[in-house]
Parts: sequence; structure tokens; C-alpha cells
Amino acid sequence: MTSVWLEQLVRIRRGTARRWRRAIFGLRCKRFGKQVQIADGVLILNPQFIEVGDFAVINDRVLLQSCKGAGIVIGERAILSYGAQVLTGGMEQSDDQANRGHDTAPVSIGPGAWIGAGAIVLPGVTIGASAVVGAGAVVTKDVPEGCKVAGSPARPI
Repeated sequence: MTSVWLEQLVRIRRGTARRWRRAIFGLRCKRFGKQVQIADGVLILNPQFIEVGDFAVINDRVLLQSCKGAGIVIGERAILSYGAQVLTGGMEQSDDQANRGHDTAPVSIGPGAWIGAGAIVLPGVTIGASAVVGAGAVVTKDVPEGCKVAGSPARPI
């Protein structure tokens, strides 16, 4: 009998926490669609540059790192699985180590796209509608609509 009550309390707590996260990120993001699911441990850096479409799913431990002038657009019904990372900035590639700056470029994830667990999407990448990125993939180049990619660097499969 007590385990049933505990399960119900856990469900209530999770539901309440999820609603609070949606409310907080909804106020802070540039655009936050309706019925977006956002799980525990999601880290969003500079949410004012992030747009999330309706019915998108952002699972546990996802990192969304947007930089000034380089936002992230997540399309409707897109899914970001556990531990996925979407980055819009990184260190500039140059020989002059002392004067290296940051490179930034926007990232776009199309409607219905699925980013697998632990995948990393690097700056300047566009992932097409209904594309699938395999678990642990490192996406360095654009992924066409409906294409499946995997590996490091990600290649069509």
C-alpha cells in the first residue's frame, strides 16, 4: 500500500518539476513552443538565443549552448535524446595560440529530427527535417532531410 502512495508522490513531483521547467525556460527562451517536454538536468546556456518548436522533446542531461549572435532553432516534434549536446561556439582554429578567439555559428534542427543519446552537434550545422543522428555521433556537416547519420565524424548510413 505504501509503495503505491510513494509512486504517486514521485509522479506528482516529476510533473510539477516539469511544469516549472517549462514555465521558466518558456519565459527565458526567444521562442518556446506549446507542449514542449523538458526533462531533468537540462542545461541551457544563453536561452535568449534559443527557439524551440511545438511538441519538441528535450531529454535528461541535454546541453544547449548558444552564443551571442549564433542561436539554436529546434523544429516542431524534434527529439533530443539523453546527453545530447548542441553547441554554437568553439575555439577558433589558428596557429596563433595566444590570440585565438571564438568561432560561432547558428545551429538548426529540423522538424521531426531525432538526435541520439550522447550525440554532439557542432557550430554551423543544419539538420534537415526527419533526419536521424545516431547515438554518440559527432555532427560536423549538414545532414540532409530524411537522412540517417552515425559515427565520428557523422556519415550517412
